[in-house]
Amino acid sequence: MENPAPLTPANGINKGTVARHPGVWVLVVLFLVTAISFDGHNQKGDINKKKDELAAIRDEIKSLKDEIGKATKEEKKTFELIDKLNKQVFLLNQLVNGLQAEADGKTRQINDLEGEISSLEKKIEDLREFYARYVVAMYKGLIKNKWLYIINSASLDEALRRYRYFKTFTEKGEQVLGEFKVSIDRLESARAALQYEKDEKAKIIALKKGEESALEGSIEDQKDLLKDIGKNKDALKKELEAKKQSEKKIGSLIDKLILKEEKAKKDKIAKTKPPKKPKPTKPADKVAEKKPEPKQEKKEEVKGADEPDDEYLGGSPVEDYEDVEVTGKSFSSMKGNLMKPVTSAKVFRGYGENKNEELNTVTVNYGIDFKVEGSQPVKCVADGVVSAIEWLPGYGSVIIITHTEGYRTVYGHLGTISVREGTRVKGGSALGTVGRSLEGYIFHFEIWKGKQNLNPSTWF
Repeated sequence: MENPAPLTPANGINKGTVARHPGVWVLVVLFLVTAISFDGHNQKGDINKKKDELAAIRDEIKSLKDEIGKATKEEKKTFELIDKLNKQVFLLNQLVNGLQAEADGKTRQINDLEGEISSLEKKIEDLREFYARYVVAMYKGLIKNKWLYIINSASLDEALRRYRYFKTFTEKGEQVLGEFKVSIDRLESARAALQYEKDEKAKIIALKKGEESALEGSIEDQKDLLKDIGKNKDALKKELEAKKQSEKKIGSLIDKLILKEEKAKKDKIAKTKPPKKPKPTKPADKVAEKKPEPKQEKKEEVKGADEPDDEYLGGSPVEDYEDVEVTGKSFSSMKGNLMKPVTSAKVFRGYGENKNEELNTVTVNYGIDFKVEGSQPVKCVADGVVSAIEWLPGYGSVIIITHTEGYRTVYGHLGTISVREGTRVKGGSALGTVGRSLEGYIFHFEIWKGKQNLNPSTWF
């Protein structure tokens, strides 16, 4: 007598395969359960970290706002107050971009949840179809008459085979029912989580709009304050002195970025190398006495002039810098034909030594200062990676882009910033807009090859 054809859902699994291997469906069900899982733990950690960072930025903005608000009429005509307002604008930019990153993260979570819901719905449909067939078999008496069917076997081996088949079939039906209930619960949880993430994203977008309004207000306050100061010589001298100090900080920041990049490359090479085999030790008749090593004189650490003062550098641009492979056209091949970061601009302060006749001062410019009309867009000159975004006295918001062949470009005096650290940027894409300073809308641009700054005027 032949074995009855086993029940299978309409998913195309071969009947003969299931008949020969009654545990197939158990494996299928287990696969469906394990294939769908939340990755919420890591995402929650990242989100909490971002929230802490944004909270710290908000606290600093509040502190600066209080200081600016308490300033007297005379204090409002000083460079120090302008610098505080510049920093407030920078922090508001960081806050807006941070909220945008948070909103992007929520979008990814929403997409993941929608994918999970779709998978769960498909899984539930498969389980429902299988269980419906199982119930039909129960009602037809296939399971109830199993003992009669086993007794009527032609041999003991056939009886054992039929017994094992019925046992697996029954257990599988019970398991599918359990998995069906679990999947329903998971689907409800996923739908609730989806709604929560959508609500959270809506709150973040609303908060971002509020911070964007605050940013616009701070930029207007900045303009009004600069009008009041006008040609204040004392303020201009202090701004030039601040720029002189910030030039060193730019160099130090680039040095740190280079060190981080080199370390990341070494670590990458070390990971790809196979581990060295230990050398076999030769038996020795006598154990040689270990001679004490001569004490080395401890060298006194001397902080060089080029070593960074971390007062304004912060930790995030360099401490969290990752080895992001820079792709794109050879930067050196663009010499003489490099696009300008700003259009319709006049050179206000050239590369090298510059003398201010009015203030009777001489300053060294590591790049070029362009004077533009109004707050126009600043473009990235070539493909690269945003490796640092910082605020520096005198230069305000500064962006450093890493390009191919170890080249870097520096963009200073930005009023708004539209990129985030670690992101890839294309040549010609917007990095932000030119900000206003005591001297008007001045944009600062530098080119570096390794640790050497270059004359940008020979590149355009």
